[in-house]
Amino acid sequence: MSHDRALGPNADVASVADRMLSPVAIIDGNSTLLYINSAGARAIGREARRLVGRHMLELIHRDDRARVREELRRVVADCGEGGTTTYRLRAGSSGAWRTFESTVDNLIDDERIGGILVASRDISDQVARERMLHEAAYRDALTGLPNRNEVNERLGDLVRTEGPLALAFVDVDRFALVRHSLGHSIADTVARVVAERVRTAVPATMLVGQYSGDMLALLLTGQAANDAREVLWRVLHRVSEPLFVGGHELRLSVSAGVASRCAASTSDSLLRDAGLALHRAKTQGGGRLQLFEGSMRESAVERLEFEANMRHGLANGEFSLALQPIVSLPGGEPIGSEALLRWRHGDRDIPPDRFIPIAEETGLIVPIGDWTIDQAARIARDAPGGRVTVNLSARQLAAPDLPARIARILAARHTSPSMIGFEVTETLLIEHFAYTAQVLSQIRDLGCRVGLDDFGTGYSSLAYLRRLPIDFVKIDGSITADIDADLQARAILGAILAMADALHLDVVAEGIETQGQADTLVALGCRQAQGFLFGRPQPPD
Repeated sequence: MSHDRALGPNADVASVADRMLSPVAIIDGNSTLLYINSAGARAIGREARRLVGRHMLELIHRDDRARVREELRRVVADCGEGGTTTYRLRAGSSGAWRTFESTVDNLIDDERIGGILVASRDISDQVARERMLHEAAYRDALTGLPNRNEVNERLGDLVRTEGPLALAFVDVDRFALVRHSLGHSIADTVARVVAERVRTAVPATMLVGQYSGDMLALLLTGQAANDAREVLWRVLHRVSEPLFVGGHELRLSVSAGVASRCAASTSDSLLRDAGLALHRAKTQGGGRLQLFEGSMRESAVERLEFEANMRHGLANGEFSLALQPIVSLPGGEPIGSEALLRWRHGDRDIPPDRFIPIAEETGLIVPIGDWTIDQAARIARDAPGGRVTVNLSARQLAAPDLPARIARILAARHTSPSMIGFEVTETLLIEHFAYTAQVLSQIRDLGCRVGLDDFGTGYSSLAYLRRLPIDFVKIDGSITADIDADLQARAILGAILAMADALHLDVVAEGIETQGQADTLVALGCRQAQGFLFGRPQPPD
């Protein structure tokens, strides 16, 4: 078959084609336009007579030309076998790129057609809808980053290739408190800023995705995978820079966990291992970069069992309270008690520093905390001093309606709010000052006393102390340990006492174990204390 025989359609075919609403064109074997109907000319935005003789590929988007050229060659070579191709065409007076789908049939030997028939339809709207569906399925609506589906697919593709590969999870520590304290709108803005900071802190070729909630995923390949530690430290440093949003200055703490490919790695194993590494970083206080270690898998299994045991223990009465008296000085009369949580599982006593961090991570601290408040309300009237204080954690403060839940518990137990006090640590308060202060103020409005625990270990400052809705501070045992022999410790304690007195706050000195410490407290003017000298934690009578 000779390309020279491609002469274009006869008059009857051209007349019919010209009345069709869809674009129709006839080209020769070299892709030169022999004929184009009125609909086709309108779609391109030019007169038909100015298009005839042009090379069809000149009108097509350069990125699509090679694919269309190959399809046309195949149709010519296969002598009658048709095909379908899609391409972008600069269309109409606007010059916007539109997407067309064309069926291509070799009819050069058909005397009526005399060329390759290209019948087209504009599928731009369909492509746009499909793109929107793809965006919804593979893009995070808030940050615009690839979402979990996209990350998982790309990870699956990369696992099947050779070369260095690492997966990292990056997560803002305690982001829930940002959302609760500043509101969803500001939290969304923070999430977008964090996503942009991470994206711009890594090479442009690296995939950064919004994997779940506020957690980001990074796929590191090639040299970036070999330099994962350096890349991730750069990310953590960039995200932790001061952020100004909604009139607030935020300093975010960020953790990252990284897992690198080994010979037996699969997508699932990399996802699991990166998650375990991130979990380790967070349990060690956050603001850390943790590389995956094999021992973490065993630890994860143990932790799941431990969590299950804790849930079982809460449901089956394995938790209890021990009360340690708070006394007045110099006489040592009880004026209240601190409720300390205890857990006896089977024949073992589980230390609080073992189970409380896990309860905090898993959210079990919220129901355990409600149980603790309920038990404190039940026993407060008969407790030493007729008053019980309870510790509040970050997760409890972040949970919705804490003041309302406290009010319901006290009402159900017919316990006066004045019999119950609550303590938060200085570090927790400062990290989320505005929100924590708001919640504590609401609790105080119920009639409960509110205090600051472990005072002196962090940000002791008159500037923020005077803004707090608190009634008392508890001086950490690290300060009181040597006050009977250490002049500097006495000077620090004296300054704290003077500051508290100016703000009309009670002061409780913790960790008092000797009479010498107690005598020094009296000499300095401290009127309340707690420690083994006055009584060890004991079950309520």
